[in-house]
Amino acid sequence: MLVSSGQLELTYSIFAIFAALCSASILLTAAMFPDMTKQLFMKMVMYISLCTMVANIMAAVGFPDGDTRMCTAQAIVVNLFFKASWFWTTCLSLEIYYIFLYEKHGLSLKQMHMICWPLAIFCTVIPLTTSSFGRSDDLFTEGWCFLRTKTSFQEILWSLLRFILH
Repeated sequence: MLVSSGQLELTYSIFAIFAALCSASILLTAAMFPDMTKQLFMKMVMYISLCTMVANIMAAVGFPDGDTRMCTAQAIVVNLFFKASWFWTTCLSLEIYYIFLYEKHGLSLKQMHMICWPLAIFCTVIPLTTSSFGRSDDLFTEGWCFLRTKTSFQEILWSLLRFILH
């Protein structure tokens, strides 16, 4: 290994803190200029930033020991909020598409909430049913508390489903 586990963990934590601070700066800007938050796009950007900030704060913890409550909590929170961020970004893209194509808004903010949060929660509950959250032993994700890598049929099935959902 070219980099030690401690160096990798420190680097990962530094980048996660930096990303969380960038997301926090977007939220702070919105708080300082409340007129901006009246626009649907800015509200969506705020939810994307909020999700990314929470996930990165939890990721900044580093690499907790495997099969601990902290590792499982980190895996669940990171998975939930990065998925929610991805769904909010998808809604933002679709909103831009609707405006260019139909010259009107596609979905209301309430409808977006009804899409983004339940889908993110659903994608987080699936691995919970198979006890898939924990420390990975995979060569490329070693040390991360996210989804464990196993070769059982159940894990292969979950990996396939995870690939399709991404």
